[in-house]
Amino acid sequence: MADADHSLEEGLSKGFKHFRVIAGLDPKFDWDLCTHITLQMKHTFILWVDAGGNYDLNTAREMAPRLKAIGVSVFEQPIPTNDFAGLRELKRLGGPPIILSQGIARAGELREFYSMGMLDGIAINPQHTAGLFDAKQQIELMNVAHMTVLGKGFVETDVALAATLQLCSAFQLAGPAALDGPQFLTNSYLKTPLIVKGAALEVPLGPGLGVTVDEEKVRRLQ
Repeated sequence: MADADHSLEEGLSKGFKHFRVIAGLDPKFDWDLCTHITLQMKHTFILWVDAGGNYDLNTAREMAPRLKAIGVSVFEQPIPTNDFAGLRELKRLGGPPIILSQGIARAGELREFYSMGMLDGIAINPQHTAGLFDAKQQIELMNVAHMTVLGKGFVETDVALAATLQLCSAFQLAGPAALDGPQFLTNSYLKTPLIVKGAALEVPLGPGLGVTVDEEKVRRLQ
């Protein structure tokens, strides 16, 4: 667990208060890692476990109550989204909140998943939806249902990251956001790069997405 300790120390030193674990390949390792993290932390925090849809139902069924017992706050995508019966069963188990992030491109689909009792909330990434307008509709649906909405991103251009920042800011999403910041980008396409302060990204304040693309950089980096 030396690597985990190093990541925790580095994150805490930069001001991070919550942590997300990428799980789903080795349930025993996932359990050991989550247990280790909870023992190391000295303050109240959110531990967000993302299985990426890689558990089968039996494994997710076993993991859910154990994760809840050690205080895991978010169980993202424990099994594939198309396992409707399995997700309904997991939600009924009463483990950590079931958050979906895969296979929900449109608000109409999310409405169906909600009506079937498959989730407790979503991790929203406008790059995975039918655009910002549809992402807005999904968040509004979850807000009406009093369900959780978390911001999420991937290693993407800073233009796409700006879109996610604007979405999270517009709805004042209060939970932690799993956003990959500019530290993973070797080049910026913006005239003014996004600003990182400790564990937070500043929301750009310009019109539209708040950023201006440097077209000369785009041509040079093609």
